[in-house]
Amino acid sequence: SSNFYYKMRGDDRLYAGPAWDYDGGFGESIHQGSDWINPLQEVLRDDHDQLEWYSILNKNPEFRKEVAKVLYDNLEEIDKLFTEGIDSYEELLKEAFYCENIRWKWTDVKEYYRGGDYQTWENNVRYLKYFCETRLKEICSWYEVEGTTSSFEGSGEYHTVTFKEGDKEVIKLLVNDGDTIDLASYPELEGKSWMFTYFEELFYEYLPILEDCELIPYKPGG
Repeated sequence: SSNFYYKMRGDDRLYAGPAWDYDGGFGESIHQGSDWINPLQEVLRDDHDQLEWYSILNKNPEFRKEVAKVLYDNLEEIDKLFTEGIDSYEELLKEAFYCENIRWKWTDVKEYYRGGDYQTWENNVRYLKYFCETRLKEICSWYEVEGTTSSFEGSGEYHTVTFKEGDKEVIKLLVNDGDTIDLASYPELEGKSWMFTYFEELFYEYLPILEDCELIPYKPGG
């Protein structure tokens, strides 16, 4: 699960790292798409079909105190990393994105647990900023850390989101850039799962709308 632990001679502490990725190594749930996509999800704190060590640590007052201290001491730097750092690394991230797509052929993957992909590279980067900034605020609330953090801001544009069944248009929504869609607010959409026509991925209501898109009823494997 991408974990590496070690102990130094003469030292009673157990060390962990480096973190190769952020799924099992940090208690992330496996194949839980909605949990991955939702920045407000508490999967890292609660027992939820995952490695349990992280959630168990979070029940320890001393551990929570240390996490809160580290977060408070570094909050300004972390916030700046998410608001400005992502932009400065955009070109490097772009190369990594294309290399990983070649390695894993993500565009050929049609599974229920994926999500958060957009038609343009630029919107993938914007989604990364949205997730990180929203997540940081939520984590601060978990650990009761007070401080100023940035909020994701849309472009001010509107996007058309069209839900279709066959040739029939179910509903067409005009959504402000960066907003999400509450499916429960639209009776026409309830009782069904939806997927993007351009990527054949399951649509999650936690995804911010960053571009025009068309959705059809979800069918596993496309």
